[in-house]
Amino acid sequence: MAKRKKKKNTGNKEEHKKSGLIYKIWIFLGILCLVYFTGLVTYAGLANAFYLIWFIGGIFFFAFAWMAKVHFVKRFLPGWFKVILIILFCIGLGIFITVEGFILSGFYKTPSTEVDYVIVLGAHVRDGRPSRVLAKRLDEAYDYAQSHENVMVVVSGGKGKDETTTEAFAMAAYLKEKGLDGERILLEDKSTNTKENLAFSRELIGEGKRIVVVSNDFHIFRAVHLAAHQGFEEPQALAARDDIVTMPANLVREFFGVVKDFVCGNMSLFPLW
Repeated sequence: MAKRKKKKNTGNKEEHKKSGLIYKIWIFLGILCLVYFTGLVTYAGLANAFYLIWFIGGIFFFAFAWMAKVHFVKRFLPGWFKVILIILFCIGLGIFITVEGFILSGFYKTPSTEVDYVIVLGAHVRDGRPSRVLAKRLDEAYDYAQSHENVMVVVSGGKGKDETTTEAFAMAAYLKEKGLDGERILLEDKSTNTKENLAFSRELIGEGKRIVVVSNDFHIFRAVHLAAHQGFEEPQALAARDDIVTMPANLVREFFGVVKDFVCGNMSLFPLW
């Protein structure tokens, strides 16, 4: 009897130790999310509403910490439901890791063949000037155009609700300021998303043209696969670097972008390249 009681007490101690560790992990993740959210807003502002997911994530992790502290799962959830949650979590994690692998595969893409057009995908414009992310795309496009004198540059992007001018106009002005001949720049100024960027650019330049798509590294995989789905034959890619501060946020955001476009039939995942 004493041995059984001692064994039970030992089991309870181990269980409390385990739940205490889980509690600390959730607290740490919650603090990490809130600190990262604060850093993002300080560095880049709230131009991207998706950044709020890090604040929401922090709140959720604190909620999980509370559940670990009160042994919520053990006390209130039946065993079969726990099994379902574990299976769903593993499936979700597997999908997330796989898609992120696809995204990372485009990080260092550069054109392998000569092209006729460079298509620079639009991004947020602040006070008529390209944002930090967009400027990096334009710098890559400019360097490529300078070393390939026969290439035309298409700047693609319409006017957002909080933008004072179309993204295409601001992009063209930026390239001209850097020294690119305006005769080599075509403006596509009606699109509101990546799919439209590519569809309207194809209408602008016509059929059978060889292209390179310029975007930031985290966006290249989806951009090239959307281009292929729009009818461009063997679209090439030129990846601009993203800021290290915004990289984690953009990688998570891009996961949802890839899943959305795949589910909506806007792109295929294979072949990878």
